[in-house]
Order: sequence, then C-alpha cells, then structure tokens
Amino acid sequence: MLGSYKKIDEDRYLSESENPEKEVNVTVTICLHKDIKVKVKDYRVVDQGKDEDGNYFCEEDFSCCDLYEVLPDSIYDEIKGMEDKGWSKDEFETTLDK
Repeated sequence: MLGSYKKIDEDRYLSESENPEKEVNVTVTICLHKDIKVKVKDYRVVDQGKDEDGNYFCEEDFSCCDLYEVLPDSIYDEIKGMEDKGWSKDEFETTLDK
C-alpha cells in the first residue's frame, strides 16, 4: 500500500523515514570590503580660490585616478591567499569615498 509514506493532502505524500545524506555543490558568496588610505597624484583641481567670506576652497576631481595602480601589494597578497584556499574572485573593484 503506502509503506512508509504519510498522506499530507489529496495528491501528495510525505516520506516518514529519514532520507539518506547527499552531497551537493553550493556556491558561497561573501562580499567583503576594506577601507584603506592611498596617495594619489593623478587628480584634477577643478576650482580653487577664496569664497565671498574670504575662506580658501579647493574643489578636486578624483574620478580620473587609477586606484588599482596605487593599491599596496598587501591587498593583492590577501586576495591571492584567499584564492589559494579555494575561493574564486568574482569581482574586484575600488571606489573612492568622499
């Protein structure tokens, strides 16, 4: 008849015995970030001078900076270390915090 199955509604049955353990592949995605200070030279000075109150101002544009170029080798070493342990790098980006 139904053996080790229990009726849970008109068309479905639920196994009452425990299923054997199965190995399945899963993808683990972890988004990490690290804030560091770097020195850049390839920025543009957009405007500078004194405002109407006599205070000095300088407006700079950092969007043209090659942030990958100025990253310390230790950052790349940390990423390589993770890859050596079986992690795959999906994305690698730098963003400028203001």
